[in-house]
Amino acid sequence: MTVEYSPLKSNNGFQSPGFSVDSSGNVTMDGNLLVDGDATVNGVLFVDNIQFADQETGRIFNIIEDDDSVLTLSSTITNSHLKNLGILEKLEVDGDVYIGIASTNFLSIDNGTLVINSSEVGSLDNIEIGQNTPADAAFVVATASSQPTDLNHLTRKDYVDTRVSAFAIAFGA
Repeated sequence: MTVEYSPLKSNNGFQSPGFSVDSSGNVTMDGNLLVDGDATVNGVLFVDNIQFADQETGRIFNIIEDDDSVLTLSSTITNSHLKNLGILEKLEVDGDVYIGIASTNFLSIDNGTLVINSSEVGSLDNIEIGQNTPADAAFVVATASSQPTDLNHLTRKDYVDTRVSAFAIAFGA
């Protein structure tokens, strides 16, 4: 004998305790939706929060937190491997920052100190470092190789010494 399955149909929707489907197909439910397997969703509106369960431990955690009307990623998300972001308009980091590859930091901000590690010689153009007022500086070694060619260039001591000697001889001092 052949069994014929006929899906349950209704023009007015379905209803049971904690679960209803209206005539447009909208599902309203109290409780949790549990899916054992894959789920394909074209559009989702989460009114309260998004939670996932760890398959190994069964621990449930929030993905999005909505504290004080600000949407944030949950503090339980750590060591994320973000693949797609789009346009990042602002990045606010509360704590230290480390940027690098394979445990080698190229740029780090550790306790407010900026460290740039590079195997290549580079330059910083149009960068302001420090406060707007000048500060004192002390160097252990400072090296300069070029002779001054413009009026606003700094001069080396040996350049000044030779010029002063030449002027002293020329003016008979």
